[in-house]
Amino acid sequence: MVMDFDSLTKASALRSTLRALDDDNKIGDRVLDIGSGPLPVSTFLLRKKTSRKIVNMDVADFGDDPRGNLNLRYNVNNADDPNAYSTKKTIFTAAQHFGVDLSLSQGTEQVDTMIFSELLNYVDFRSVLSSYARYLKAGGRFIILNKPGHHPRNKADLLHPKGVQNNAELIDFLQNDFVIEQKTFPFRREEGLDDARSEGDAMMLLVARKK
Repeated sequence: MVMDFDSLTKASALRSTLRALDDDNKIGDRVLDIGSGPLPVSTFLLRKKTSRKIVNMDVADFGDDPRGNLNLRYNVNNADDPNAYSTKKTIFTAAQHFGVDLSLSQGTEQVDTMIFSELLNYVDFRSVLSSYARYLKAGGRFIILNKPGHHPRNKADLLHPKGVQNNAELIDFLQNDFVIEQKTFPFRREEGLDDARSEGDAMMLLVARKK
């Protein structure tokens, strides 16, 4: 069976995990939703803490967010160049929203949680995750939802040659600097993948804590 992982499907996979982490005070006040799309899953967190600041980041321009979150248009493939104008502008704007004064010696690690939902097939995932890890606090978390090789119907050309090809390579890469706290396969049965050997190809939800 071929599943179409649209925004509503992603939401159903992430909703309970995000809220459970929030109930355990493991989300924090500064959240970055990377490749958020028009329906950011980070909105599930708004009900928990009014002090929370959320930045939604996507290559498309979705305009202002009526919920008070900040929507930023940015191509995450540029994140490996901190001196690029677009990167500097994005960091400055996000820092303002988060209440971080970049003129002070606070260090770069200021974000508590970063969410990557159905993004890592379309980018050099090692470069992107390494670049964003620079801004994640020690003890902060990556929350990742991804199905290797998945793409919108008839859009295989969107896949990056250095995108995730197998779940094992994503886990191996993260384990250098992160502790894997949660690994689940929320849609394996719907995908027709009942065998444990199929875990490399299934939609995977990871929660990884920075060491």
